[in-house]
Amino acid sequence: TLIEVVQCLTELGLSIRRARISSDGGWFVDEFFVTETPKGKVVDARKLGLIKKILNVDITEVHHKSDKESCTVFELAGRDRIGLLASSLELLAASGCDILSAAVWTFHNRVAVVVAVMDRGMPIQDTGKLQRLQQILYEMLGKNDAVVN
Repeated sequence: TLIEVVQCLTELGLSIRRARISSDGGWFVDEFFVTETPKGKVVDARKLGLIKKILNVDITEVHHKSDKESCTVFELAGRDRIGLLASSLELLAASGCDILSAAVWTFHNRVAVVVAVMDRGMPIQDTGKLQRLQQILYEMLGKNDAVVN
């Protein structure tokens, strides 16, 4: 999961300089630009091995299309602050979303959150509503280094 990747990179003392998460409807691509502060490029064989291990995808895992379409999932990453989770969940609930689950990981002043929601028993269908929620969550995380997908 995104949380596990961010946790691994952070615990290895690496800096995520930039991240991009994209999807073409069925596939997700998480792209991280990582450096080893203050050295720059990551060259430590042990760290590279751990990164490869965490990025390995278990090919025996099966996902049915209906499972992917059963809810809307928000993935958030950025600077942690007091009340961030509560504010994020309050925003989603006030927007008519039912919170199905939330997973949170924090390390020092960083946070990663994955929240699964439904809108009137379905994934969020209104693209305008989805974009507004993503934008508000992005602003709540502090625009400069936030990732919202």
